[in-house]
Amino acid sequence: MLPASSDARCVWLRRHWPVGVLRWWIVSRAVCVLLCLLSMLAGSSFSTGALWAESPPERISTETESGATREAFAIDQAQLPVNELALESGPLWSTSANKNKWLADHLKLVADDEPDDPAKPFSEPDITEPGPDMGDYPNSAFTLPKGRAYVEFAPLTLQTADKFNAASYNFPFLLRYGITDDVEIRLISSGLASVFDQGNTVSGFTPLIIDTKIHLWDDQMERYIPAASLEVYVQTTLGTPAFQGGVEPSINLNLDFPITKKTNVEMTFGYTGVQDALFVFGGERFIPRFSHEVPVIHRENLNVNQFSYQWAVEHQLTDDLQIFIHGYFNGPVYLQSGPGKVIGTGWFYKVTQQIMLFSSYNFGLDSSSPPFSTQLGMAFAL
Repeated sequence: MLPASSDARCVWLRRHWPVGVLRWWIVSRAVCVLLCLLSMLAGSSFSTGALWAESPPERISTETESGATREAFAIDQAQLPVNELALESGPLWSTSANKNKWLADHLKLVADDEPDDPAKPFSEPDITEPGPDMGDYPNSAFTLPKGRAYVEFAPLTLQTADKFNAASYNFPFLLRYGITDDVEIRLISSGLASVFDQGNTVSGFTPLIIDTKIHLWDDQMERYIPAASLEVYVQTTLGTPAFQGGVEPSINLNLDFPITKKTNVEMTFGYTGVQDALFVFGGERFIPRFSHEVPVIHRENLNVNQFSYQWAVEHQLTDDLQIFIHGYFNGPVYLQSGPGKVIGTGWFYKVTQQIMLFSSYNFGLDSSSPPFSTQLGMAFAL
């Protein structure tokens, strides 16, 4: 009987039903949230009431500044009810126990991160982090932490005579300082040296080398990517004239391949500046040890750059003892002991957290290398 009004009602419903549905959804969610809050409040009140009924809290009276007496309850936090299921799988702030636990853990972490004494460093120097560069022939891919320093030296370094060079002794050293965690500045020298020429021993101080090592990246052995560092250094003329070899720039790429937790392979690829000489009686060119030419027998020749390669396989036997085999082609890094091919073995021994001893015993594989060489040294972490 009322088609017009019925049609109007349908039109009105079609226009306004989304608003009604939205209002119904908001009201239903608000009711659910209210019910959840009421249930949590009731559960908390019931648990606290049951706890107080079993062991009523102790009253504590305190006096305020105005002289009035104020009473409070002393509650043992350990006796508060803990919803274990909520702690394991529920939302972080679902119960007051969760909140207390989170706050306690957070404060503990903050306390652990901050030293008790602000003047005390976060960690003591550790000679194994990253470890000495002297001892074996290649250099590590890692640099010292910012502000740390190493002093490395080998007071007993001996080399027998080879085809072109007389037997010699030297006292090399390496000073390292971490400018940042990835940049290290270094001062190096073969140190005090003596060359035992027949009837004429020459002694003096070998030139100082200024060096910088930059850590490029850490290893990713799952992708067969080793740790790497770039090293650039310059040999200066600060030394005894008898051991001068001119200003010689060089560059190294240092790689570390940690095969296992106890076994590591180190490699150094270098492009090294040297000064060669002529052996007068045979007309052969060679690299003199410590850039020292014997009068009449040797004649200074040209400054050249040559490829060099050093390697070592290191294995940790115990927490304090590491052994290695190592070798070089065209000379060890820094030691200026001439070219050739050498292989040897040695060890590192950690005496204390800051002190490490090292030694090596090496054998020449060609006439340009010393038939036997040895080194005994020490490293300090500061």
